[in-house]
Amino acid sequence: MEVLIGLQNSGNSRKMIQTEHAGWHGKRIGSIDCEVKEFIAWVGLVVNPTIHRQGKGKRMLRLFVTLPYLDALKEVRGGIEIDHIASLQCFIGAGLVRLDEKPDHENIVNFSYSLR
Repeated sequence: MEVLIGLQNSGNSRKMIQTEHAGWHGKRIGSIDCEVKEFIAWVGLVVNPTIHRQGKGKRMLRLFVTLPYLDALKEVRGGIEIDHIASLQCFIGAGLVRLDEKPDHENIVNFSYSLR
């Protein structure tokens, strides 16, 4: 799996990191967008819908947390709506840990992966 990384400054010393994962029979697998705030990388994951439920999202997240660009950070976090079961399973399968028993006031389940 090939990983392409783009960095972009977005003001206030925040950075956006986008990774594009390619190389599966010539199809774009997906992307991870990341915004860094206070040493925490907040991620959003998009997987090509033609290859859902094949473990590609888990693999993308597992590769993402090993990127050297994240060395100065302490944590990766992501939030998923409670009714997106496949996404919840993807984050859990990639090693992220659910932060709270119940979703927040917007029905979001927050996950964390410690980088230290």
